[in-house]
Amino acid sequence: EAAQGWLARAFECDTANPQWLFERAQVFDQMGRRGEALQLYRQISDGTWAQGLQGYVERARAEMRGR
Repeated sequence: EAAQGWLARAFECDTANPQWLFERAQVFDQMGRRGEALQLYRQISDGTWAQGLQGYVERARAEMRGR
């Protein structure tokens, strides 16, 4: 629980980087909170990110498809 809280704070400080959302979604998945993870994967998928961060979009979409 603490880890997802820190990752949420990290994204508040660095909203241009989807890594924090992706890592938080992964923590939610590990906690068995798939619905919350899917919301974050969707946020990544729908977001606009710098060219070098597009890999997180593909990874998020793969997670939404069930890996």
